[in-house]
Amino acid sequence: VKKNGCEDSDDVIVTINNFPTNVSASNDGPITCSKSTVILTALPATGVTYSWSGGGTNQTKSVTSTGTYTVTVTASGGCSATAQTTVGSDYSKPTPTASNDGPLTCLKTSVVLTAQPATGVTYSWSGGGTNQTKTVTNPGTYTVTVTKVSTGCSETATTTVTQDISVPTASANNDGPL
Repeated sequence: VKKNGCEDSDDVIVTINNFPTNVSASNDGPITCSKSTVILTALPATGVTYSWSGGGTNQTKSVTSTGTYTVTVTASGGCSATAQTTVGSDYSKPTPTASNDGPLTCLKTSVVLTAQPATGVTYSWSGGGTNQTKTVTNPGTYTVTVTKVSTGCSETATTTVTQDISVPTASANNDGPL
């Protein structure tokens, strides 16, 4: 600055309060039969503070309900930005069937039980067994619990093994004396 032939200068420091960059929110959902808690995560991970809808000031938040959650991320200078993540649910169950290749007979002393569907599920048979098929030697009703791996949701199916071991009626006759 010049005034009356004199010159003077001064240093000025300008601080720019930056907005937080790359703000995002995500979740590890959906909520399922086997997963009742979902973790929400906000980014960036450092140099900021967090404020979640419904409460919470950490980078992560545990929730047990579906819906849209908003996080406000504030940088050290006070500027903030928001992000949202939506938590869904998946309670889909398998539609199992069970069958057998019976009946048991005097010649067929074991029967194979078979559960469907064949993929994306686990099995638990009454009386033990965790494979898609199970061999049995006794008549009766057998139950299989089929669990969908992706959701943990289960349904059951039954098959009844019957038995036919009736003794045939034998008869003999002759056509006279020798």
